[in-house]
Amino acid sequence: MRRHYALVAAALASGLALATACSSNHGDSSDKDRWPSGASPSAQNSAEAQPKKELVAVTWCDTLHPGYRTQQKFALDGSRFGSPVYFNVTPVDAVTNVTQAGCTSNLSGAELRSAFTVDYDTIVTTKTDNGSRHVGFEGSVNSVPETGEGGVPDPTPNNFYDLTGIAADSLQRVLDTPGAVTPDKKVYFTRETDGESGSEPAYQLMVADPNTPAKAVRSIKEDGNVFFPPNATKPFVNTGDTFSGAGAFYVEGGAYGFEGSDGGLKFGSQPDLEAGKGILYKTPDISDTLHPFYVYDRHHVLASTQEVIFDLTVSANNVTAKKILTAPGHYVGDALLVGDTIIFIAGDDKGESSVYTVPATGGTERRVYQFPAGTTGAVNILGIANAS
Repeated sequence: MRRHYALVAAALASGLALATACSSNHGDSSDKDRWPSGASPSAQNSAEAQPKKELVAVTWCDTLHPGYRTQQKFALDGSRFGSPVYFNVTPVDAVTNVTQAGCTSNLSGAELRSAFTVDYDTIVTTKTDNGSRHVGFEGSVNSVPETGEGGVPDPTPNNFYDLTGIAADSLQRVLDTPGAVTPDKKVYFTRETDGESGSEPAYQLMVADPNTPAKAVRSIKEDGNVFFPPNATKPFVNTGDTFSGAGAFYVEGGAYGFEGSDGGLKFGSQPDLEAGKGILYKTPDISDTLHPFYVYDRHHVLASTQEVIFDLTVSANNVTAKKILTAPGHYVGDALLVGDTIIFIAGDDKGESSVYTVPATGGTERRVYQFPAGTTGAVNILGIANAS
């Protein structure tokens, strides 16, 4: 069985709402055989362009738009850039979420971020069809129904682009996980295939893109969350052997990564960490789990716990921790280094959530945006965004 790790409850159960009113559901959609809004190959070039200003994509779910996940771009001063977009994340069956970015998801960091394409306007999702669960792309929409006006999303969105290469009337029954998408929009996911009568099901790591039907990469022992840590050279399959999916990787003569553990950091190659192995560096005076979110080099890491953001120096035997920020009464969620500034989400004991910034060298946090309380949860930072 796949292991899930809960995010900090207060950071996820925080309240926020959009100040922008939304009209009836006339959002972008397409036929099943067409690429959904925001996912066309021509969009890739603009998505890969350098941002004109420092923008960060933030995503959340709220009771104003049940069944949808919102994505909105923010500047570091807290001002919102452009219009929000919405994703239908209603589960398609009673067992599996339609996407790793679902509103009931407890994933964060690289795991949740990998559900989105590089422009954050398309997600990887699944759709149940003739007893099978197929992986594919779903585009965003620009408007959703207002609460009280039939604002419940269709459980089978019509802007779904099937990537499996399996016909709906196929006799082969497969169960795909939502998977993760690369910058060039290849999707890696796990697939469970029924074995012959009385035999155990088989599991495989698969890859697909809109121009190439899904094919097997390798056999795996069980299904799991597939994601791409920053700069990792291949997809990471987070199964029951691994502790966390929020690892931070760097590339210098190979891909190496850090994962948080109780009281320390675990360091190793990607295969080591994927197999639950690696070197554990104990961190004195830190008992909470560390969540690394940026790696300068093999000996210099930024990480957070529930209430503190740290600058960590890794030596031969242990980790020296310098506090960048202590946030009394706050619960730190996702964090991201943008230039020389750390932007992060924090909740408080009242259930309210805000966007903060703090210099990477340390200092006092600055709240740049506070979401209205009581209506929103599952708040996460996706990454640096383009201004388009």
